Amino acid sequence: MQVLAQLNCQQCSVELERRRKEQRELEQQKNLVAKNTAMIENQRRHLREAMSNEEEEREKIELEEKKKKSISNMVKAVELLQRSIQESCRARTQKDLKALLVLPLKKSLDSKEEKIANLR
Repeated sequence: MQVLAQLNCQQCSVELERRRKEQRELEQQKNLVAKNTAMIENQRRHLREAMSNEEEEREKIELEEKKKKSISNMVKAVELLQRSIQESCRARTQKDLKALLVLPLKKSLDSKEEKIANLR
């Protein structure tokens, strides 16, 4: 009977060791899954950051392009304004020149009209 009890006790010890080994393996698998999950989440976070940075860079480039286009349009508008001011000045100068050329004739005409009016 004692031999049977010892044999049963040995079987229980072997079974206990096998179960402990299984438990350690399960814990290792659990830890590996947790580690892999953490690594995956970390990679996802890095990818999201990279995508966000890329999107920010794209928006920055688009903003720079809009600024360049706006500045170009402003330069064109200034050039057109300068041209129109030059044409306006040129027209005013021609008008003033013509007025100066006509002034002696007008004075002469006015004096003749005055003389005619005085004769009447």
